[in-house]
Amino acid sequence: MRHITSTTNTVSRRLDELLSEEQDFPLPPTPKMPTTAGNDRLRGPMKRISNMSQGIRSLQARVRVLRDESDRVLEESEASPESKSSLLLQYDSIGTDLRDLMQEWEQGRIALHSALNRHSHSRSASTNRLSIPLSPAVSLSGSTAVDGSPQDALQALNGPRRSLSRSSTVSSNSEEHVFEAIAAPRHRSALSREERLAKMKSDRARQATARESVQANTHMLKELETVIKLRPRVLEARLEQANLLKKVVDAIKDLVQDCNFDCNDSGVALQAMDNSHVALVSMMLKAESFSPFRCDRNLALGINLTSLMKVLRCAQNEDILTLKAEDAPDVVNLVFESSESDRLSEYDIKLMDIDQEHLGIPETEYSATITMPSAEFQRICRDLNALSESVAIEATKDGVKFSCSGDIGNGAVTLRGHSNVDKPELNVDIALTEPVALTFSLKYLVNFCKASGLSSTVKLCLSNEVPLLVEYSLASNSYLRFYLAPKIGDEE
Repeated sequence: MRHITSTTNTVSRRLDELLSEEQDFPLPPTPKMPTTAGNDRLRGPMKRISNMSQGIRSLQARVRVLRDESDRVLEESEASPESKSSLLLQYDSIGTDLRDLMQEWEQGRIALHSALNRHSHSRSASTNRLSIPLSPAVSLSGSTAVDGSPQDALQALNGPRRSLSRSSTVSSNSEEHVFEAIAAPRHRSALSREERLAKMKSDRARQATARESVQANTHMLKELETVIKLRPRVLEARLEQANLLKKVVDAIKDLVQDCNFDCNDSGVALQAMDNSHVALVSMMLKAESFSPFRCDRNLALGINLTSLMKVLRCAQNEDILTLKAEDAPDVVNLVFESSESDRLSEYDIKLMDIDQEHLGIPETEYSATITMPSAEFQRICRDLNALSESVAIEATKDGVKFSCSGDIGNGAVTLRGHSNVDKPELNVDIALTEPVALTFSLKYLVNFCKASGLSSTVKLCLSNEVPLLVEYSLASNSYLRFYLAPKIGDEE
């Protein structure tokens, strides 16, 4: 709008200069006609026509000045699209007024011809008098017979410039000019130009509001459709790394073949015992491990772990896993999203009806608790498994000793408590209330060690006549725990 204001001010100053020059030019005298009663009655309309002709020529010059000034300002500076649109609307409004004026002129011309036909006896004299040229021909479209600038057009219309004293003398000698204006009702519209512009802007704003309303309704319908589709779903759990569940299942699939994944608002839990009832596995992935996590009611998903592992191997380590299940499901849906591309994989696993008893594990105060690197515990179990099927774990104030005896010989590994400030994951911490010595199957311990990739540390909890607890801590207070009954008597 600043560009339009600047343009308007420049044009106003230019028009004031031109109009001040125009006032110095005398209007051409009205042609004299013989004095008769009819001529006296025609003198008034002819004077008004002459004055209107001068006004139209002045308007024509103003339009040309406006066009030249607008072109120059638009070339010198960049106006915003809103300013250009407003300038064009105002210019179109002037054209509408000029077209209405042309219609009024056509109607007046028809009426004049009708009147002349009714007075055909005086047509010749009237035609001679009316054919006197008053000025160069002009059209409302803005074209004139004079080439050059708007100032040249005004000078050609009004004649050579004369002094003020000379124009006063001519005006005094000529007949008196009568200036009259007739205001006819506008049949097209009673609105002003500003009101029409405001109405156009209001109509456009109303159309934009209608379009936004349609778009909002369409968006709402799409959301409603999505909600309807999602409504039957009971479980939806999104795990940022599918590799976590893959490692958990890989660590327990050799101990348990079929098990229930118990889903509730706290998370996803698993508890199962091996066929020989020697080892028990307990897993808890809390709701905080998933994002988002939704479970509308308690749900038990009976899954064969071998089948589940086959599907999980289809996922990359960095893929995102989403578990989905509906109410009373027949299948569980697994969706893998690639974090590096737009690849999306989707699998359905048939569920099983597994009658499994949930065991209550009592809270136990252990006599010895050993926290050590999980990689070190895995190495000890693998090394001793080459010599024997069993290992004796003895915790004393001097440390923890892993020993075995087999057909080819004996072996022992002793760890003492120590701390490493630079590498805390290598610390060995031994909390002892009383000495403990128990013997366990190395085959099971080697299977437990498959979970070493889940955590850098492992915790061993021992008490006499109590199963060994091997715990791997996961993120968000989740965990994977293994319980192993000790060997007694002849089993050793």
